[in-house]
Amino acid sequence: MLSPSTYHAIKIPFIENKELSCYSFYLPHRKNIDTSKDADEVDAGSAFTSHQLNNWFQALHPSQYEDEPDGHAWTDASYKNQLLLRKTAWHTFDERCSCEYGYSDTWQPLIKSEKMMNVLEDITNAVSNMIGDEGSFSELNSVNLNWYPKGGGVGFHADDEFLFDGINRETRIISLSLCSPDPRINSENIVLILMKVIGVHASFKSNERVKSIRRRLRK
Repeated sequence: MLSPSTYHAIKIPFIENKELSCYSFYLPHRKNIDTSKDADEVDAGSAFTSHQLNNWFQALHPSQYEDEPDGHAWTDASYKNQLLLRKTAWHTFDERCSCEYGYSDTWQPLIKSEKMMNVLEDITNAVSNMIGDEGSFSELNSVNLNWYPKGGGVGFHADDEFLFDGINRETRIISLSLCSPDPRINSENIVLILMKVIGVHASFKSNERVKSIRRRLRK
């Protein structure tokens, strides 16, 4: 895994807009990494090993949670009561927080699967350790997940969810895309959106705000 100093050295600028205070960087993954290497052996130009990324993909794949009750891990995504070609999940790392993840016309409840919680905690710790202390990135407290099967995807859209509070403060988001080298399933993709939501004090008190937003969306 990269050290924080190496991460800062190799991250590639994608958007740098000072006027809008909008910045985006990405870390490429090199395909020629030896998948037999241990998780702590990584190419200088990549954030994680292929072995590590594949293990995360396999551990989060919906097939790993088929024996769990409906809604405990992945749930089917929908829009205006129409099923979409993807599954979604939402988790916060503070046990006191029970806030749902609201976006579009969807209100995603928290996962209940301890197995998935443990995987997400491992991934978030690894990402946090790799990027080091970079403002609010050191305080990641939630993650939204989407699984896209073959043919699935999502169009261009604004990440303007109220939990980000992006109008009033800087919003820091880390997107981690996972896939498998296995040709039978390498057309599938799992995307994790790691973030810091408004903050625990605001998240806990968001129920009335959620109800208000729901009422506006129904009009």
